[in-house]
Amino acid sequence: MFLICFSRLLVGFYKQTYTLTTTILTSNTDSRSKVIGQISAILTTGWILGPSVGSWISGHGGKMYIPAISSTMMFFNYVICKLFFPSSSSPSSPSKLSKKSSPKKSKLISPIPLPILPSFLSLLLLRFLTSTTYTLNLKSYHLNKYNIPLTSMGYYSSYTSVLSLVTNLWVLPKSGGFIERGYRRITIATFCLLLIFLSVLSEFLTLRPSIFSAFSYHIFVYLPVYTISYSLASSTLKTELNWRSKCEGRVGEVMGSLDFCMNGVGVFSPVWRAKMLRDLGRGEVYNELVEVIDEIIFKVKIFFA
Repeated sequence: MFLICFSRLLVGFYKQTYTLTTTILTSNTDSRSKVIGQISAILTTGWILGPSVGSWISGHGGKMYIPAISSTMMFFNYVICKLFFPSSSSPSSPSKLSKKSSPKKSKLISPIPLPILPSFLSLLLLRFLTSTTYTLNLKSYHLNKYNIPLTSMGYYSSYTSVLSLVTNLWVLPKSGGFIERGYRRITIATFCLLLIFLSVLSEFLTLRPSIFSAFSYHIFVYLPVYTISYSLASSTLKTELNWRSKCEGRVGEVMGSLDFCMNGVGVFSPVWRAKMLRDLGRGEVYNELVEVIDEIIFKVKIFFA
């Protein structure tokens, strides 16, 4: 247990490179949504390749190779950051800008300025509810619902990761200009409403089978559009948050606070998901109703954020 806690602590420190990278890259460019999409694409590539490479190394070299290779990669990551990241004494450093332009009064009140708070909370709510209800986190539910063999679950996970990668590499850059022109709230509301429609249609096809089966719809329609919609909504919120925090001169503080809260969501959402799955066992009708209502509630909250 001690080793697990200690390793998670190291991972937490290691993750701060992502926060710093996002802060630096988005502070010096006008196309923030495109940069955020590219960073998300790189992370998604890691989620696609990481499990497969780890399994191959474990099977051919032994389990002890995994921590050794991970430690080596973390060391190289430190060297790269040391060589290429701007120093804290640089005039263009986000932390320096934050110290110069931040009002002392607002710093005493909160690390998050009030104009940014709605976007901040909306992004946390979106992250919490998707991490709780997204299809990959409900594996046992969908295995039973669509009779998916357990051995095929890995392909199912890889498919959704590839969809996310394509979205971040192609869809987000194409829509970046639209988002940057100020249509952020319209973008979020449109795709949230689309997600509601897809969820209701998915359950309707499950109750009334047709030539285009519910599973085919789930794989070829629901998952791609869901992935695109969530990525656009999340990227738009991050762009809005980054733009407003830069105007306040608080990019570093806000991104650090967001990363801290996201980690809290990652700890709490599995507990909530376990409780929800336990409640969903009361019956199929209750199961379907809770899933649809859950999505409607959080999309409505995002719309009015």
